Amino acid sequence: LAVRGATGLSERAIREAVDSFATKQYRDVVFADVRQAVERLPYVRRASVYVSGAHALTIDVVERMPIGHVVSADGSLRYVDAEGNVLPPPSQRVGFNVPLIRAVDDRACTAEQMRAVAGLIVRAESTLDEGLFQSISEIVVDPATMRTEFRAGGITWKLPAGNTKAIAGTFADMTVFWKQASLRLPTEGAIVDMRWKRQVIVRKQETPSVTQSITQS
Repeated sequence: LAVRGATGLSERAIREAVDSFATKQYRDVVFADVRQAVERLPYVRRASVYVSGAHALTIDVVERMPIGHVVSADGSLRYVDAEGNVLPPPSQRVGFNVPLIRAVDDRACTAEQMRAVAGLIVRAESTLDEGLFQSISEIVVDPATMRTEFRAGGITWKLPAGNTKAIAGTFADMTVFWKQASLRLPTEGAIVDMRWKRQVIVRKQETPSVTQSITQS
């Protein structure tokens, strides 16, 4: 039995799920049953089952990869996938560099709001400068307004409310500003307000603000 495409998120659970099929004769295995057993696992998005080589059963897996994590009611960390699903603990210890997602005042986000935040993260990953995106450690969302803050390397980026498509332009502006001004920003306590079109307001905690225009390179 070969499992391809699985990481520590699901590999052990997959092998446990299909263990009973591994002892059967090849002609007695129903491929659809194997696929369904694998796709019922929470970290598996989809799977395909086929024979390769000398009657070797092979399972190809596409996993639900974490794009963030949240603190659950019992205090444990749970991964969130690109569709906003809060996932159970994986079958073995793994580590992913993904930001913490939390609501203002520790209020709970609805499933719909979590899907919106997940869509925002996916768009940010595809649009932001890679170094800037990788530095994001926390995402704070106000469930009442859906305004969002990205916290990265001691800097708080305030984003406008709106759908993921509308905010894509803000991410492009963030990248431009980051490349132009990152070396001049304070290393701790800076607030970069991106809520105004083509204008960036920069302030340090409890200090007057400075306004800068975005210049596209």
